[in-house]
Amino acid sequence: MSRDGVEPALIDPLLPVDRSAPDWAGEGLGHRPCYSEIAPRCRAAYLRWLQAGRRHRDVSVGYAFLFICGSRTDARNVRTARATSTGNRQCARTHDSNS
Repeated sequence: MSRDGVEPALIDPLLPVDRSAPDWAGEGLGHRPCYSEIAPRCRAAYLRWLQAGRRHRDVSVGYAFLFICGSRTDARNVRTARATSTGNRQCARTHDSNS
């Protein structure tokens, strides 16, 4: 999580993106990048990297780290959703059998 409680890889379309000079080197990423906290130039590089299928020879490893953090979050959300769905089905079956 970022300092403001936002998932690191969550792309907020309302944040500024500086497409005129993407920061491929990741100089504005920081140690633990979070999309909501990186510089607009970094957002431009990250979005173009994603759009190109995550292929760019000179991209900073920080962009891959940001992507992987989002993938891990998605996987946790899927597991949670499955567990919740299973729990809901079990609860519904129990309720139906008691009715």
